[in-house]
Amino acid sequence: MSKKYKIHKKSINFYITLIKRTFIFLLALAVCGCGAQEEAIDILNDNASLNTAEQLPMPSQSADATVELVLGISEKAEMLHPLAVKDEDLFNIYSLILEPGLRLNTEGKFEACIIEDWEVDDSGCVYTFHIRQGVTFHSGYGTVDADDLLYCLDKIMRAQASDCIYARYKDKVLSYRKIDDYTIELTASEKSRDILYLMTFPVLPETYYQSVKLTANALPVGTGPYLFSDYAAEDGFVLVRNEHWWKSLPVYTTIYVKPLDVSSITVGNTVLEDFDAVTTSLFTATSNSVAGKRNINFIVTPYLDCLVPNISDRFLKDAAIRRAVSYAINRSTLISSALMGSGEATATPLSPTFWATSDSSCAAISYNVEAAGAILDGAGYFLDKTTGLRFVYNADGTKNYIQLQLLYQEGTESEYKKSVAELIQSDLAKVGIGVTLVKKSAEDYKKLLEKGSFDLCLCNFSMYINNDVAFLFEDPYNYGDYSSRELKTLLSACASAITEEEVRAAFCALQEELLESMPIIGLYFKEHALIVRADISVPTKLMFRSVYASINQWS
Repeated sequence: MSKKYKIHKKSINFYITLIKRTFIFLLALAVCGCGAQEEAIDILNDNASLNTAEQLPMPSQSADATVELVLGISEKAEMLHPLAVKDEDLFNIYSLILEPGLRLNTEGKFEACIIEDWEVDDSGCVYTFHIRQGVTFHSGYGTVDADDLLYCLDKIMRAQASDCIYARYKDKVLSYRKIDDYTIELTASEKSRDILYLMTFPVLPETYYQSVKLTANALPVGTGPYLFSDYAAEDGFVLVRNEHWWKSLPVYTTIYVKPLDVSSITVGNTVLEDFDAVTTSLFTATSNSVAGKRNINFIVTPYLDCLVPNISDRFLKDAAIRRAVSYAINRSTLISSALMGSGEATATPLSPTFWATSDSSCAAISYNVEAAGAILDGAGYFLDKTTGLRFVYNADGTKNYIQLQLLYQEGTESEYKKSVAELIQSDLAKVGIGVTLVKKSAEDYKKLLEKGSFDLCLCNFSMYINNDVAFLFEDPYNYGDYSSRELKTLLSACASAITEEEVRAAFCALQEELLESMPIIGLYFKEHALIVRADISVPTKLMFRSVYASINQWS
C-alpha cells in the first residue's frame, strides 16, 4: 500500500472546521502550559505548524453499534508530540493510539509488538530487528516499514534525554541502517541490553510527520486500537476504534476522554460517577473501592521510597546494623497505614516485579524483630535494659548508644512521609536503635542531603525501567557516600548482560550483594491506581504508563 494519502475535495470543509477547533484547543493549552513541557516541544520541534487540511488524519468509520467508555485525564495534561511526552496520564492515553517497537510487560520482559522478532550476534553489539508486516497506520498513512522506524530513531538521536525519555539510551548506539523494507540493523557502541529499551519508542508514520512535523499542533497518528475523532478544549477529546487494527478489536467503539481534577477524588465525592475509568496517584484512591460500584487495579510505579544510610556514621558504616535496620522495619504497616495500601514492598532498589531477580529478598522484607536482634547481638551491640538502647563500649569503658537522626522532608505533597518516619522510629526502637526525627523544608532538606549532614535519610527516587541502579552510587545521587569495588563489578555485569541466562545470573548476584551490604535500604515502590466501574473486568496486570494497552482484553 502506498504511504501517500490524498483527501477528496468533499472532505475539505470538514477538515477546515476541525483545524479551527484544534487551534482553539491548542491556544487554550498554551495559556495554561507549564515551562518544562514547552521546552520539550521547542527542542524537538521541526519549526512547522499544522496549516492545511491534508495534514490531518481522517477518522475511521464503523457501522457497529456504539459501546462507549468515558476516561478521566488530568486537567494539566497537554498534548505533546509522541516522543516528548512526560505526563503519566497522557502516556496512558497515547497507549490507546500509539504502539511501540518492543513492549515491556509488568515483569520487565520484552514482548514483540511492531517489531515481531529480533536477534543479537555473538558480539552482543549487532541487533537485527524484523518488523511485523501488514500493520497499518491510522487514516490511510500506509503500512509500517523500516523507513518509519529509522525516522523515529533519527529524531531520538537528535533529542536530549531531558526532553525525550528514549534519548537516554542513544549514547549506546554506534550506527543503524535499513537492511530491507522490514528489517533494520542497529550496532551498539558496547555490549548493552539498553538497545532493547531504546526500541520501546512509539512507532510513527514518516509520511504524516514529515508533513505536520513533530509539534504539539499535530494530532498523534499511530497503529493502535484507537484514533482521534474530535478534539475540543472544554470537552476533552473523542477516540474511535481502529477497525483495521492488527489485533483482536476491543469492545468499546468510542472513548470519551474528559478533563478531571484528580484532587477531587476523595472519600464520599461523587465526581467518579461521570467516569468509567480513572487513573490516579492519590493514596485516597483505595477509599473509592465501593462494593458493587468501583474496583481498584493497582499499578506498580518506578517511584522508590528508601532509607539512605550515611556510611560515614560510626554505626551505619557497619553493614550488620544496616541489615538489622531492614529486618526491623514493618513494611506492611508502612504501606497499609501511611500509603493506604498503595505500595509494593522491597528491600533493595531493584523492582520487586522484575523477572530476573530471585526470591531472596522475600526474607529481607519480612518484619522480623528476632532476626534484627540476633544480627545486633552477633555484631557485639548489647542491649541496655535500663534505656532500651543498644550500645558498644568506648575505650574508656563508657557506653556509646546507637542513636540516629532520621532526616525527612516536610510539605503538602510529602505529608505521608511524616507517618513513614514515625513508624520507622517506632520499629527501630523495638530492637534498641534510638531515632530522632529531623523534619526540614524542601530547601533545607536538599542542602543537608547534598552535604551529607544526616545519619539516615528518607529519600525518594524515580528509578529507570531497565533496573539500572548504578546512578544511586554515583554523583550527584550517592548521598550516603557508599563505594564498593564488588558492587561496581556487579553493576557492570548487569549493564552488559544480553541473554536471558546472563541477565538472570547478573541481577541475582547484584541482588544478593545489595541484601548483604544494604547500601540502600529499600522500603517500597509506590503504586498508582486505575479505578473502574465494578462491571468492567480488567483481567491483566497493568503496566505503568501503558495502562490501556491491554484494553482489547477488557470486558
